[in-house]
Amino acid sequence: NAELKEVYKKYADAPVAFEVYQVAIDTSKPLWISAVQEQQLPWVSVSDLRGRASSSLGLYNVQKLPSNFLIDKEGNIVGKDIYGKSLEQKIDELTR
Repeated sequence: NAELKEVYKKYADAPVAFEVYQVAIDTSKPLWISAVQEQQLPWVSVSDLRGRASSSLGLYNVQKLPSNFLIDKEGNIVGKDIYGKSLEQKIDELTR
């Protein structure tokens, strides 16, 4: 999350909005809330508390954790499991 927090800050004032929506795969509400608070996550974090039985995993065909999806303003998935400079380049394209 440290790398993603830096990317989040970098694009906070982009001409086109950039937002992170985290779906946590947890089973314990206290542990999940504690992790969000400890890491001081500036974005929305949600969990259905079903762990690996979460419908989110099947809905998006998640094969490994962590996974990320880059979704454009029309709601289309335009990238999956992109990290580092590749992620920043793609966000640059989408936030112009």
